[in-house]
Amino acid sequence: MKKKTIKAIFTIAIIAGATSVAAANVPRTIFSPDPAYSIGNLLFADTLAMNESKSITVRANEPWNYTGIKAIEGQKYRFTVASPGWNNGLKETDADGYNDTGPYGNTRRHIDYKTMALVVEFHSQNANPITYMGRKILVGKGPREWKASVTGYMVAFGNDCLSCYADNSRVVTLTIKRIPAS
Repeated sequence: MKKKTIKAIFTIAIIAGATSVAAANVPRTIFSPDPAYSIGNLLFADTLAMNESKSITVRANEPWNYTGIKAIEGQKYRFTVASPGWNNGLKETDADGYNDTGPYGNTRRHIDYKTMALVVEFHSQNANPITYMGRKILVGKGPREWKASVTGYMVAFGNDCLSCYADNSRVVTLTIKRIPAS
């Protein structure tokens, strides 16, 4: 009887989403109860082992490309970019972006970076765009090395205004690798 009661409580805890703290203690996997792309889907985020890498397709028409990687403060990462071309409407550019002198140039998300420059932001919750922590790095065409000054989930995108992604096209491939901190 006791076994069935414990199993029932554990099952209820899983359904209720109470496993986020318990699952966080499992090495290399950080459980996020936040929806990934639609209600009912769950997204898992990994911390990278030393010299482990992960490649992500960053779509120009997506305002938030969830990498599934959780950066840990104090760890060092290398960002490299392949197939560095994408379009902002009819304007073809690369992951370094361009100086936009048009009417929307000053409405991009991070005014200190060029339009369509590849940016990685850090969020306190996985797959939740409203949890931006105010920390970002400019990756551009890379390569770029960065020692994490914050623990958070990495989200990549081309730097455009939030309402301007619908006319963007093409992709870049971003590879994130954990490297020894020096």
